[in-house]
Amino acid sequence: EDALKISSLNCRSLKKHHSDMISDAILLKSDIICLQETWLENDDAIDDLKIPNYDLYLNSKGRGKGVAVYCKTDIFRHEIDIKKENMQISKYSSDSLDIIVIYRSQQRNYDDLNQILEEIKTDEKPHLVLGDLNFCYLDNPNNPTRKYLENQRFTQIITSPTHIEGNLLDQAYLKDDHGELECTMELHSKYYTDHKGLAIIIRYLVHTLV
Repeated sequence: EDALKISSLNCRSLKKHHSDMISDAILLKSDIICLQETWLENDDAIDDLKIPNYDLYLNSKGRGKGVAVYCKTDIFRHEIDIKKENMQISKYSSDSLDIIVIYRSQQRNYDDLNQILEEIKTDEKPHLVLGDLNFCYLDNPNNPTRKYLENQRFTQIITSPTHIEGNLLDQAYLKDDHGELECTMELHSKYYTDHKGLAIIIRYLVHTLV
């Protein structure tokens, strides 16, 4: 009860792999499931993509793109969707944490992404920025979005490759200025996608509960 369980995964087609995901015990332990590359054409509610006990929110832009989030609405609120041709971003909020979910295509300008992050983030509570950013964190120490987030006091918590080709594309940046949170993370290989899933647990330290 003192923790949030967060999953993030490039699923490479929500329709194709929905049946795999609803039998994935790791995903179904989550309070919020953040998916990238949903490959959906529009945001119409699709009954056969639902997962029991979760609400589904879509931010779609066609083949090879898109974001979807399954969340327990007694914990998270949907705040905003930003839909660009080569970048989709959605924000969700709980009482103690804001989450920004990103899918960025390789062609999208980093300055555009940084500007959007600047506009939608706040300093009122801790933030977690995660998703498939389509650059390798290990090989690009001077990437503009990486530098922007580091300058904003975000810490990247994923340190191992997340893609089958050895790249760290799926990233998660936590900002916790007041030291309120304890974060643990695991990577899980999935047979149905070439990306590893991020399983993040964020616990509230004792002094934040009193």
